[in-house]
Amino acid sequence: MRPSFHGMIAARCKTKAVSRCCGLLLLLKAYQLDHGHLPATLDALVPDYLAQVPADPFDGKPMRYSAERKIVYSVGENLTDEAGKETVPQMQDDGYGTRRNPPDIVFHADF
Repeated sequence: MRPSFHGMIAARCKTKAVSRCCGLLLLLKAYQLDHGHLPATLDALVPDYLAQVPADPFDGKPMRYSAERKIVYSVGENLTDEAGKETVPQMQDDGYGTRRNPPDIVFHADF
């Protein structure tokens, strides 16, 4: 059996998204230690903590952050920004049978 090209690309993007979210969590914690609070936006990390906000590997736009919800996230495989929604949306037909329409990839800054 050969893995699908789409599946390989999606897995690589997910790995990059997870890595970037984890890196951003570390930088958010460093910012919090230095300033006593989390930043309002990821842009506040530039240039002291980052040269630029990293791109979401799924859509090329900057990684997402919600200061109110204390989350960092990627739009994930469905390429839809669902504002950090973590539940699985309804099923979607991809033309090859039915598959899941995965939610955003979300990490919590619970510190």
